[in-house]
Amino acid sequence: MTEKEIKLHTGDLQLLKAAQTGEGAITVTPADLKNIMEGLSERMKEIDETFPKLAELCPPEVRLAVTAQVFKAIVDHATEGGSFRYLIYERLGFGPSAYVPLYTAGGMTISNEFDLSKIKAMTETDYKAALARISQLMDAEPGTPEGEELDALAELVAIYEERQAKNERP
Repeated sequence: MTEKEIKLHTGDLQLLKAAQTGEGAITVTPADLKNIMEGLSERMKEIDETFPKLAELCPPEVRLAVTAQVFKAIVDHATEGGSFRYLIYERLGFGPSAYVPLYTAGGMTISNEFDLSKIKAMTETDYKAALARISQLMDAEPGTPEGEELDALAELVAIYEERQAKNERP
């Protein structure tokens, strides 16, 4: 499969199962914690070295199909909400061994930050008010509170316009 096969240790799987299901108990001593951290560091290094090589080996049409499926799962997840574990186990169909690689690839950030279900649908009145405020903020400097407000409003307007465009399609 690869130059270096990536494996989880039995203890890692027990820990992941306990974390995933809440069943069972694992006593972790300081020495165990140190070993776990060292193992995670090694695993993250293996992932960083191996996964890009694996992706390069896939034909472009396979990479495109997989990426499209992952994007769909992420958008569904962002729209409907759910935990990181729900994203990787249910939506993407992976088992516990996928937790660390997907976590290190930013999956937790995706799960936590992209929850579109919490964004209230903008009304046409909100949209017009946002456009008016954007015109007032056009000269705002990036990184300032006004600049951040401008960025946030621009994103909300883009979401509104995208949703409106979808509703207008036949």
